[in-house]
Amino acid sequence: MKIADIIIGERQRKALGDIPGLAASIASVGLLQPPVVRPDNTLVAGFRRLTACKRLGWDAIPVYVAQTLEDELRMLQAERDENTCRKDYVPSEAVAIGEKLEPMERKAAKERQREHGNTAPGRPANTSSNLDEVLRADQRVAEAVGMRKDTYRKAKEIVESGDDALIAQMDKSGKVSGAYNKLKEQQYRERLRDVQPLGVFPVKLIEGDMLTDIPESEQFSCVVADPPYNVTAYDWDQWQSLQEFMDKAEAWLLRIKILLAERYHLFWFCAPRFSADMEMLFRRLELPVISRIVWSRPSMPHGSHASNKFVDTWEMILHSGNHTLNFPSDWTDAWFDVQRHATPLTTYTGTERRAHPTQKPGELIRRLVAFGSFPGERVIDPFAGSGITGAVCPEDRECWLVERDHEYAGVIRTRLGIA
Repeated sequence: MKIADIIIGERQRKALGDIPGLAASIASVGLLQPPVVRPDNTLVAGFRRLTACKRLGWDAIPVYVAQTLEDELRMLQAERDENTCRKDYVPSEAVAIGEKLEPMERKAAKERQREHGNTAPGRPANTSSNLDEVLRADQRVAEAVGMRKDTYRKAKEIVESGDDALIAQMDKSGKVSGAYNKLKEQQYRERLRDVQPLGVFPVKLIEGDMLTDIPESEQFSCVVADPPYNVTAYDWDQWQSLQEFMDKAEAWLLRIKILLAERYHLFWFCAPRFSADMEMLFRRLELPVISRIVWSRPSMPHGSHASNKFVDTWEMILHSGNHTLNFPSDWTDAWFDVQRHATPLTTYTGTERRAHPTQKPGELIRRLVAFGSFPGERVIDPFAGSGITGAVCPEDRECWLVERDHEYAGVIRTRLGIA
């Protein structure tokens, strides 16, 4: 029947959805189910298919003519059931179908290359297009099974891993990312066991600037950073303005990004007055904030300095990462995002003796390092100060400390016995 002769009455479905996708499917495999019309050419069912065929430039279309009211009811029920009694493929089923489509699509890609003189359509002659056609083939396969290309690739990796538990998790939830992240974590730990020796690592001290004196080739799985804010209760000290400090913080974070391992945790101490600006900077630099840890300080040595505001009794630690945390198996307050630890005082002894005006509690740093890394991994403190990170770092981690101040570098050498 000519499409122009079909009469469109009032439609119940208002949202037509992905008409270009439907048109592409019809162009590829044909119109598998024709629209339904009454003997007077009024459309009963199949408006989306009709719209897609118009988009393809068809003048005529196969139709099913419902001769009786019973025919019409049966066709309407069929269309309803087609849209409501369907079940999507679980990801592993979609991968199985995709693997059957892949060789056919790659064969078609080679034919397209030959048709265009071994170049991709629209490319100049003699330009290699093998990779382009492979990428198009991958995209077509993913679209054919109803997935984005990246999602299909991840689902395929999970299936090929043969891990029944991860495949079952993916299929049950219908979500690929969670199972894929677990797979990558397992693979990372396996590589770590193979290439990282376990044992006792000495602490390494670099007396220098973290921006210039750490080779870019070095990679660290855990970063504990307490940058020099250098502000008093009221006034700026080293920095002339907030913007000057934020520019410096951006340079520090960009350098840290270069040094991050494939799987990492970054813990960044942040004074309350900077927390909002620092989080916006993390977002802009694509460092995902996955925890906001509050260090609550029971002691208030500077309480007398506050007169026109509430006394600060906490400090923010922005936590960015893409790695499983190495939490202890026992459920304790160590898991909580509020950590209560007293500020080190000069009367303390051992690792807790305060040797720096902004030294952080040893137990807090120990938790960050222990939870943010695994045996054999590398830890770095780019603003080492008194060296507390090196003092509490487990001996089965490789710990680097960077301190530019010669006096505090000397404190670290004395405290840790570093030659």
